[in-house]
Amino acid sequence: MTKIKNRTDKLYVKNNPKSPISESFRFLRTNLNYMNPDRDLKIIGVTSPSQAEGKSTVVANLGKALSLESNKVLIIDADLRKPKLNQFFGILGDVGLSDYLSREIDYEYLEIIKKTGEENLDIITNNAIPPNPVELLNSKKMFKLLNKLRNDYDKIILDTAPIIPVSDTVNLAPNLDGVLIVVKANNTTEELLIKTKDVLTNVNANIIGVILNSYNAKADAQYYSKSYYY
Repeated sequence: MTKIKNRTDKLYVKNNPKSPISESFRFLRTNLNYMNPDRDLKIIGVTSPSQAEGKSTVVANLGKALSLESNKVLIIDADLRKPKLNQFFGILGDVGLSDYLSREIDYEYLEIIKKTGEENLDIITNNAIPPNPVELLNSKKMFKLLNKLRNDYDKIILDTAPIIPVSDTVNLAPNLDGVLIVVKANNTTEELLIKTKDVLTNVNANIIGVILNSYNAKADAQYYSKSYYY
């Protein structure tokens, strides 16, 4: 049996719904819902300047928070190089996004959608690591897939590759309704954040916010530990 790294304890909104971390994700959900009444932010990408800044944790928990409002939510692992989303739900991999986009097998798009075990929350995982992630994510098939899914879900959140190391997300971002940037406290430099913003702005991506991850808020409230802020 295939073993996967287990990150189910990082699904804070489910495991500890009254925690400050969970409250931060609900606050983020509220902001997204009321951010721009003139523009439907249905398909949102989550990225970061570099690796290990917590974007996958944000996607999993934001997806769960959105699903609690009876929204039909889909999260997609569009980081084709280091996929992690399945680990938050204990899902073993089979057919995923890379399989669908590579056309090696002619799957119907509904075949790659899986249940997370959480109500109103579905997932498209990624299992095979392709040699050409940039081409797959910038393909007509990817954009057609997003258009099909737009009709099936209220919110679609994509976990996308970090901006600085690779160009996978750069071509995808302008075709999304909005992009969130995750940065890690005491880790992400101002220079990297500015560079990430400039890269996304240059391709006309709609940057809708920055999430500060792993911020130690003890100075602000003694009962807080590490939280996500929007």
